[in-house]
Amino acid sequence: MFNAFVDTVRSYYSDTHTIKAVHYYDANGQKDGPYTEYDRNGHVAEKGVYRNHFKFGLVNGWYPNGNNHYQLEFSENVPENEFGVHAFKVINYWDSLGNHSVVNGDGWCKCILQSDFLESGVVRSGLRDSVWTGYLGYVLKFTEEFELGELKRRISYSGGEEVAYSSIRIP
Repeated sequence: MFNAFVDTVRSYYSDTHTIKAVHYYDANGQKDGPYTEYDRNGHVAEKGVYRNHFKFGLVNGWYPNGNNHYQLEFSENVPENEFGVHAFKVINYWDSLGNHSVVNGDGWCKCILQSDFLESGVVRSGLRDSVWTGYLGYVLKFTEEFELGELKRRISYSGGEEVAYSSIRIP
């Protein structure tokens, strides 16, 4: 399943000296294998697997108090979009109070997933559906329209300007 692990890299927070992450790398210097990421207090924040430098399969996330946060499913070799985020399905999502808002791929997600944006929208079969909004702090940054995971239209907001487009450029 994985290339032979060549090296294990442990990174630490410089201010607290607590562990930040453990990743495995192959002979080509690519992340490949199981990984664990930690919050500043040393609690597990996310666990999953990298395959050929991309997240693959189920990725589980937890809040600092140890409660479930999300379960995402990544497909193999899906590149990052221009925001540095890989395509994934939302399998399960819990808010910080423990409310299970996406169950087995269906529900309403008001969530912070693999970016700093607070995103809101409908999830069907693990895919974004209908209208999604994204905020950075209290500022609306985008509105997106999806049809079962397929982006139909996106409007980005920056400096009072609106920019509309129907595809996300993949670098």
